[in-house]
Amino acid sequence: MLLAATALMACESSSHPYGLYSEKVPVCFSTSAGFECEGEAENRLLIAPAASGQALVDLDMVFTNGHSCTAENAPGQWAEGHLVVTVDSGTDACEFTISFSGKEATLADDPDTPCRERICGARGMLDGMVLPFKGEPADDKGRTGGVNDA
Repeated sequence: MLLAATALMACESSSHPYGLYSEKVPVCFSTSAGFECEGEAENRLLIAPAASGQALVDLDMVFTNGHSCTAENAPGQWAEGHLVVTVDSGTDACEFTISFSGKEATLADDPDTPCRERICGARGMLDGMVLPFKGEPADDKGRTGGVNDA
């Protein structure tokens, strides 16, 4: 997981918007009577600095009927204020872009090598998804990771 990398390299990466972007969303299923929602899930985007000065990205988003978009440890390259994320390699490679405005990250699928069909279920999507910045992620014990934390 990227939590350790985020905590260890946070002080070296102040020029890029590394961190956790997330929001809670209802978990809904389509039924003959309409939609039934059974609780909440958390859409999460974690951007951590990589040793190369670039980024590693974890993405997990939930959509209707339990469909999702998921990418783990996907490398990202910074380009003119946004992050271009590559999933897989060779002929299976796809890309999506993360743009930043204020305290939000907005996803956009690459029109030439789209990731939606590779990392998303039928009702999942990347284009236009916006997640608010939440800060540094908590580790598995609920602690936030910061280089100045004891």
